[in-house]
Amino acid sequence: MDNPEIELPPNRLGKLDVGGAVGSEGFLYVLRDVGYGYPYSSTIELVSGEIGDDLTHYLVTSEQTPSALVLGVFVDSVGVQAAGGILLQVLPKAATDEELVRTLESRIGSLSGFTPLLRQRQTLPEIFEHLIGDMGLRILPETQLVRFQCSCSLERVLGALKLFGVEELQDMILTDGGAEAKCEFCSEVYQATPDHLNQLIKDLQQDTGSAPRVRQASILF
Repeated sequence: MDNPEIELPPNRLGKLDVGGAVGSEGFLYVLRDVGYGYPYSSTIELVSGEIGDDLTHYLVTSEQTPSALVLGVFVDSVGVQAAGGILLQVLPKAATDEELVRTLESRIGSLSGFTPLLRQRQTLPEIFEHLIGDMGLRILPETQLVRFQCSCSLERVLGALKLFGVEELQDMILTDGGAEAKCEFCSEVYQATPDHLNQLIKDLQQDTGSAPRVRQASILF
């Protein structure tokens, strides 16, 4: 966002007006790296500017997966006091069960609000029990912490730079004194020194099957 410090009064439901801050005219760009080569990308129009609504719309339209994403955050003068979310998705074989999908939609819609549940210190298992406890709910004992992790590295950067070929690498050394690459996922910036580039040149010269010269390249990790 151009103005990340924006503050708006609560919306008509008394909630943070995320949709008002983001706006409903624009696009949601999703770039996913599932570890099978080139990242998958998709673009959809915003439906409300609310994070949960727009991501749900993406999952349903782009991935054809019936989904419901409910998010909540409570902020006071001190800061964030409670935040969380739940994501319900119907597996492919069950997606044809229209009655099941309608039931889940109705129950998600019946929530008076997710933030009040968080403020009441209800746990996620308790919330799930309330929503679908009568539908054969089974909560697995394993838990996994959610964290962002990027697989970029200097080695991958050097491998990508090698595609430019000997002449381009030599020009980088003479003109720029090295090369710089920025990961499009985590924004980590990597510096390739003249020594790095000289080593790439040596590798290419020793490799009789070196890649042809490329004038332009886009680096994604």
